[in-house]
Amino acid sequence: MFSYGRKNFTWNGTLRELEGSCTAFCTERGRPRMSAPLSSSSGLELLLTTLQSAGDVESTLNILNVLDELLSAGTDRRILYMIRKGGSEALLSALVNTGRTFTPNYSVLLPLLHLLAKVGHRDRRIGVKAEDAGAVLLTLSLLRHNISNPRRAAACLWVLQVFSSSVSTANLIGENHGLDVIYRLIPPYTSKHLHTIKAAITAFAALLCTKANVSAAVSKGYVSGLLQLFEDWFMNDSQHEATVICHALLRCLHQVTHSTAGRRVVFSQGGLRLLYQTTQTCLLSKGRECLLEPSVQLMRKCLPKTPLPLTSDRSVYTFALPGGSHDTPEINMAPDESSEDEDEEDEEDEEADSRDDDDDLETDLNKLRLRPDPDRPKELLAQYSRLCPELSHDFQELDLSSESGDTSSSSDEELVLPAHSSRRDRRRRDQSSSGSHSETDRSMNGQTPGQTTTDVGPCPIVY
Repeated sequence: MFSYGRKNFTWNGTLRELEGSCTAFCTERGRPRMSAPLSSSSGLELLLTTLQSAGDVESTLNILNVLDELLSAGTDRRILYMIRKGGSEALLSALVNTGRTFTPNYSVLLPLLHLLAKVGHRDRRIGVKAEDAGAVLLTLSLLRHNISNPRRAAACLWVLQVFSSSVSTANLIGENHGLDVIYRLIPPYTSKHLHTIKAAITAFAALLCTKANVSAAVSKGYVSGLLQLFEDWFMNDSQHEATVICHALLRCLHQVTHSTAGRRVVFSQGGLRLLYQTTQTCLLSKGRECLLEPSVQLMRKCLPKTPLPLTSDRSVYTFALPGGSHDTPEINMAPDESSEDEDEEDEEDEEADSRDDDDDLETDLNKLRLRPDPDRPKELLAQYSRLCPELSHDFQELDLSSESGDTSSSSDEELVLPAHSSRRDRRRRDQSSSGSHSETDRSMNGQTPGQTTTDVGPCPIVY
């Protein structure tokens, strides 16, 4: 989980990456290394027992090297197996035995803290075990003495973060001024020792998991200091190299705002304005998109709650759930004497009105049927004219257009009728002309118009 390189301190790697502090390894002295994997649980128990009772540096480093390679090559199941076999207690005992000396040997303490952070990250009771072994205050003391050494301070900070998973351990560190020590390790914007600064901020956030530490941070003014640090790191980080630091600072503010006093301080110190400006800047930069969600969530937590402008918290509409009974509103069924008297008076008035003539009846439909007023001015309804044309349509024009259409259709029919009449006149003229021709033919044959001719035979042809 950690690696000890020349300039950084991370979670990944093995102890073979140690620089300068591994001169006492047995490989450099010509002795065989204990790197063979253990085949049974008795071998692991033997290593842990030897680690607690080892008095020389060489044996301790060899055992730590073997344990680190075993845990780094496998999965988390190996770490959990080691925890069940008492690995956490053995590492804590070795830490106490090595750290309580007059001049602690950091060539042993650094890999030991590294392995303890890796194993304790999976042990839920590591805080309680560290309290019982007396390793909590010892680690805090080592941190105080190594503030000027970023590499050693980072190792102690990661272990304190793991210890703070227990509420009682976090309170113990806070009572011994652990918040003050760690807060001083968070400087303004700088490009050096970023891993140590991140370890300090993460440990500070882990300590803020308890109400006592949050109250102490609020009373000492650390909340406003965190806001100023966040603004400084965010504004000066032009290359987006310290985005992880800004994210860790937002996590500290999230822990603080779990309490009402913390939310009030963030709101009063202009935290919402700062976070809003942060979100607007992050929208324009793809490298800072990871800061959007925590910033928005933090603004939602700190924004004062305002009630909705409603007269009642119940809806005017009721809906029946599937498979459930429909709740009907309660109605007061008690008889009301005043209402009965009013009903009798109304009946008498109706009878008196029925005797009168119907001349006084209201015939205006606009007065009989009251239309509800619109919920907005009529000037604003013009934007919905395309969706709802009935809002602005004049139906009187529609009536006038329909009447004009009727008159035009009647005039068209009148114009068509003379054409039909002319056709009839033509038919009558044709019939009359054909009748006149038949009468002239009959007169030429010596017949009167009323006589009928009979065919006697073929007529002689006269040339």
